[in-house]
Amino acid sequence: MAVVIMLCVSFDPWTYLGHEVGGPTPNFYLWALDNKIFACMMIFFLANLVETQLISTGAFEISVNGELVWSKLELGRVPQPGELIKLIQEKLSRRSEDKVDELDFVDQL
Repeated sequence: MAVVIMLCVSFDPWTYLGHEVGGPTPNFYLWALDNKIFACMMIFFLANLVETQLISTGAFEISVNGELVWSKLELGRVPQPGELIKLIQEKLSRRSEDKVDELDFVDQL
């Protein structure tokens, strides 16, 4: 969605990155800026194609730092984006709390 929005408003991120960091704007992005409707349709259909291929196997599992966050095989469904983001944030915050506890333990030694 971000790429589609960037194309619709003619935003070129390479101009903000500078030529030293990002280099010149790639030709495919210049083409997409010139052909917005076709590029947006292509992005939409390719994203759906990738999503369909990922989900069609029946195995859809997401792990954060080696811990299983979501398993379609166990729960029988694909997570909603908001639900998935919340689960990932919980795992990441729990991991950062564990690191703080480890640092406190090391400081006490």
